[in-house]
Amino acid sequence: MPRRERALRHIAAQARIRGLTAAKIERLWRELGSYDREDLPRWLERVIPVAQAAQRQSVVATDAYLAEAMGRRPLGLDPDDLIGAAARGGTSPEDEWARPLTVTWGALGAGKLWEDARKFGATDATRLAVTDVQLAMRNAVYSVGQQDKNIFGWERVPNPGACELCLIASTQRYTTDHLMPIHDRCGCGVAPLTSTSDSIINRDLYRDLKADGAMDRITSQRTVSVREHGELGPVLVKT
Repeated sequence: MPRRERALRHIAAQARIRGLTAAKIERLWRELGSYDREDLPRWLERVIPVAQAAQRQSVVATDAYLAEAMGRRPLGLDPDDLIGAAARGGTSPEDEWARPLTVTWGALGAGKLWEDARKFGATDATRLAVTDVQLAMRNAVYSVGQQDKNIFGWERVPNPGACELCLIASTQRYTTDHLMPIHDRCGCGVAPLTSTSDSIINRDLYRDLKADGAMDRITSQRTVSVREHGELGPVLVKT
């Protein structure tokens, strides 16, 4: 199977994990019913296992995908080393998953209607869910890259419908020593590079983006850069 086709298949699998997880967590949020401070322990007890099960699934699927791409057996990554606090710069799952309730309380304190405040919390919960899966995938990619000495770098493979930030970033080569920069609700994947090459690995896309004006649109008023986020690691930003 061609490298890019295999990568897109993995991207689709990861998207399914993110979508199913977000739907489950949104349902848990609705079922919570009330969103008072005494509801926090019940929320954490329900949501953290769901989020971490999805992260484990993401790690295992990524290990299997890269094994197939490299023509070998999976490395057998331990998901527990790559998920939860390990995926968020040491932030505990309890602190992370308290945030949707904090968002809800903040909205209520600002005078928002109860239903609107509840929806703000739901949006934050689903955002955390999809980001957690992407962070677990990225950690798995990094771990494999550190262990498999036949991988010399990564091609960023944008998901269908990816933003121009990701398309531009996908033209460049990534080394195995760096985590792939992401952004909110990013769905990009990677393909392993098994030989050395120059820094621009997708010259056709680079040329097309330049001809279409994407480079000018992104850089005319804002500069694209990678910033180190204390919790999320490297992120793509417009400054």
